[in-house]
Amino acid sequence: MLFDLGVDFFVDNNLSLGFCFAFLVGSLHQYDYNDGKQTRTIKLDNNNLKGLSRLDLSVGLRWNM
Repeated sequence: MLFDLGVDFFVDNNLSLGFCFAFLVGSLHQYDYNDGKQTRTIKLDNNNLKGLSRLDLSVGLRWNM
């Protein structure tokens, strides 16, 4: 699941300042392992799930035409 929110504030007629907030939530339940000879699918049990969540914050200066 991904949640993304951004807003721009105009500083001048052609210049704006933007802020963005993004939040990603997920978990890894299985993965493919290749040892060079064969590929196996490794399934993780509920006690060993790997979290893939992250939070991104960004600031941008935009030139608008």
